[in-house]
Amino acid sequence: MRMKQKTIFIDVPCPISMRNVVTGPQSVYRRLKKEGYKVILLTPPTAADIVRTSYEADVEPMNINRKLTTAQKLSDFITKHLNLTRMQVLGSKYGLRHNLAKRTTRSYLHFVRVLIAHTLGRWRWFRLSAAPRLHLFAYRTRPFKEVFDRHMPDLVFVPNMGSAQGEETLRECKRRGVPTFGMVGSWDHPHKRYQSLQTDKVFVWSNSLKEEMIHLQSYAPENVLVVGAPHFDLFKDPSFIEDKEVFFTRMGLSPDVKLFTLFSGTGRAPDEGDIVDMLLKWGKDDSLSEPIQVHIRAYPGDREDHKKFDQFEGMPGVYTDWVVNGKEFGPEPINYFPDEEYMRNVVSLFYYSAAVVSVYSSASVEASIFMKPSINIGFDGYQERPFEESVKRFVYQSHFDKLFKTGAVLDTHSPQELHEAIRTILSNPGVNSEGVKKLQDTVCGVLDGRASERIVTHIVEKVS
Repeated sequence: MRMKQKTIFIDVPCPISMRNVVTGPQSVYRRLKKEGYKVILLTPPTAADIVRTSYEADVEPMNINRKLTTAQKLSDFITKHLNLTRMQVLGSKYGLRHNLAKRTTRSYLHFVRVLIAHTLGRWRWFRLSAAPRLHLFAYRTRPFKEVFDRHMPDLVFVPNMGSAQGEETLRECKRRGVPTFGMVGSWDHPHKRYQSLQTDKVFVWSNSLKEEMIHLQSYAPENVLVVGAPHFDLFKDPSFIEDKEVFFTRMGLSPDVKLFTLFSGTGRAPDEGDIVDMLLKWGKDDSLSEPIQVHIRAYPGDREDHKKFDQFEGMPGVYTDWVVNGKEFGPEPINYFPDEEYMRNVVSLFYYSAAVVSVYSSASVEASIFMKPSINIGFDGYQERPFEESVKRFVYQSHFDKLFKTGAVLDTHSPQELHEAIRTILSNPGVNSEGVKKLQDTVCGVLDGRASERIVTHIVEKVS
């Protein structure tokens, strides 16, 4: 008798999840299909058609209700503040807003958030038993029921458990008893807030992330699986590195001049135009040991970046990548489509950059894959802003501490320190290579191009 083909749902609510598990010739999605499983991707309705066409995929468009009831808002307020990391304090007091016009909502409730974290948050029974019950009680509608009824999945993989769609998917799985695997979408996610619904097993990049999932998210150690970062497999694939001449010619830059890439911090860092101005001036005068050129990597879809970077349009020695492809995954500033072409550009950019410059950004992590130094900007360009508007407030981002502790990131707090950091890198590109290697080990985990393979092995063992 022929056995029924088993069905696996992969939840793909955002570009990060697509990049992590769908994009690439050896992605988790493609490997599972090769294993003979019926793999169905759950996407927002706006992304369904392009994902279906681009990947010849079975896709289910998932509608969620983003208008919360009073009970749901109250439940979220309680459960999501069972932790209060320094990163959450930043959001609670000063705001993790994408531009300075969007102030923190109800910052006067900060003391209540502190109280919740220091009472209910320290009660393990509440975190693991009461919080998920409260969450499920508040969210009683079942918008995904029909899709689950129709396909009856044998396993569901949720690569971004904290997204609104990911939470909705998990709620349906919990009510049905469907086996689940989760994944840490990015290295900073465990610090952002407490997630009351756990998956049966969760994949993480490295041992340090495993410790955070145990201590911040209350997972049992045996349920946290260290596999590496699947999208870093693309960084280890030589076909994702573009020819050097082609890469630089496309930008109108010289392949013979050192490239410094500034990764935008969105409207949260409004003075990055000043930083670019400094780099260009120093690249032309004799204050550096050699000339430099600048690549501006705008944040996908963030209109605030035009205020910072339009002034450099057409200037020699600088190129601005506006990342305009794709608006399928929803509202700004996350509207990009990370297909193979997109990722090839990203991988090549890190490969050919002499160093990356950013404001407390994950770019420092990606740079380490190619052993490239990174510079953190801890000051406000040519001016001094009040703390609540300054990039200095991002010192509260607790997850970034471990980057600084590795010694991989050159932290600068003035134009003079930035100038010195660039001079140091130009004269000795491997100045902090020991620290960069330590960052690899601490955050990225194993970089052997086989993270997707390990994930698939675990999933197959569970569903077989």
